[in-house]
Amino acid sequence: MLLPAQMVVPVALLRRLVVLLIGLVLPLQASAQTAVVDYYEDLRVSGLVADLTYALRQEGGQWVTTSPDWGTPMPIMVDGPNGYVRIMDEGTGGGSFETQIVLWRQADGLPLLGIAETSFDPAAGQTRLRFFAHDRHQWDELTGYSWPGATLSDFMTSDMTIGDLRDLRAIRAAVYVELPRQGLRPEARLVYPEEEVRAVCNGEEWYVPADPAPYLRFCEALGARLFYRIPFDWDPVSVVFRRGVQSR
Repeated sequence: MLLPAQMVVPVALLRRLVVLLIGLVLPLQASAQTAVVDYYEDLRVSGLVADLTYALRQEGGQWVTTSPDWGTPMPIMVDGPNGYVRIMDEGTGGGSFETQIVLWRQADGLPLLGIAETSFDPAAGQTRLRFFAHDRHQWDELTGYSWPGATLSDFMTSDMTIGDLRDLRAIRAAVYVELPRQGLRPEARLVYPEEEVRAVCNGEEWYVPADPAPYLRFCEALGARLFYRIPFDWDPVSVVFRRGVQSR
């Protein structure tokens, strides 16, 4: 008959352990929810990078930053569990400026932070992409080591010529990089001002370039021969991205 009394002590201890575990787990969950923001802010104030304009903070239950043009709080997208931040700053000059921030983990758990910046006016321009790693002591830029890059020529087939490349530049084609909100694979995309190209090829008068020939060649043949997407696979051991197979 002593068994129930003897069980009181283990049950009480178990309850105390549960309370202690909850107290330990909740701060860890909160840290995981905001890790991408915490790492970005640590990088921003570290002094390594001088041109990270946007400070991220919470106001009124939402994530905001301050546009250098507007000077007022601006809502942003923060997906903490997926380590993803997107800022779309409408600016004051008619265009907009996008910043994507994504957190990857190296094989040893240390962070790699990717920051992609693109101007839209209104079509996307060339993405500026940088990568930064932390080694438990300081941040270092690893863009040249980790990212193989993507240029207009990477979207061309082997039989294309320098003339085709000049046509792409003439119509203001660019390489836009989309960082992943889900998964680990960034994707480079060939983009161009579609409305302007369509206007020239359809003979619309609202847009008349100085030289319509590159636009017409793009519509007639070049556009159908190009690749438009290139995925990149993440290798957390080597801390590099590897270029995948192009697709249309």
